[in-house]
Amino acid sequence: MSKATVMRFGGLNIPHNPKNLKIVRSKKINSVRLIDGEDRLSDVFEGVSKIYGTAELYGSGCFGVYEKLLRLRFQNRSEILAIPEVGAVRAVLSDLTVLCEARKDFLEIGFEFRTVTDGRKAEKLMPYKTYTASEGESLWDIAYNSGTAIEKLVELNPSIRNINSLDEGKEVRIY
Repeated sequence: MSKATVMRFGGLNIPHNPKNLKIVRSKKINSVRLIDGEDRLSDVFEGVSKIYGTAELYGSGCFGVYEKLLRLRFQNRSEILAIPEVGAVRAVLSDLTVLCEARKDFLEIGFEFRTVTDGRKAEKLMPYKTYTASEGESLWDIAYNSGTAIEKLVELNPSIRNINSLDEGKEVRIY
């Protein structure tokens, strides 16, 4: 990814660009044997199954970010993984590896996320939907008009410092 990207997982910003990011899409196939003995194949779903890559964490808080990721890894519960310009999906952090010897304020990591489904269909990587704020609008107004909980809007828009007043033209993620 060439543009500045801040991944977010479980409410935690991963503050630096991934060095590389790979998205594996899979297709599950259902096979049904008909009375005449013929097998009929049908797609059950097509979606994202794995997202993995490497990242460099640096700066004075890099080890704190790693420790929080490690805690999320061992909690083994699904959270929203959001990747700007790519989308969001429910996932579990399935692997977190230190790739180099730790140095002062620098750590290179490898990560792997596995998507989570409810057994009926796959959650697909969905693009964000955004709303452009008009003059005098607040995040509260957008929450009311979009039907998105204010807590969710705050989580999706960590750069918004004042939820009571938005600049005209401000792009707000609503999911």
